[in-house]
Amino acid sequence: KARMLCAAMAGMICWASIYPFDVLQNQTYRQALEVDGGGDHTHRTTWQLARQMYNQGGVPAFFRGFGITVLRAGPVAAAVLPVYDRSLEWLTETI
Repeated sequence: KARMLCAAMAGMICWASIYPFDVLQNQTYRQALEVDGGGDHTHRTTWQLARQMYNQGGVPAFFRGFGITVLRAGPVAAAVLPVYDRSLEWLTETI
């Protein structure tokens, strides 16, 4: 149980540390879909998108959906660790 708790905390800390970059990456993907889908045909660099997001929403623009994502990360990481451990154990015995 201690390992699962550590995994949950590690997952939450990991997501908390990279979340603004993930939001920016998603905006980049969204922009590509809009350009391909006939929307705004202006392609912006990552820095331009970051500046635009900041100008439109400030720092909170980079943390939209942060709470639910971090809360989800804990149980997911805690559930994945035992599966990884059992898989590694099985593969070690089998191979």
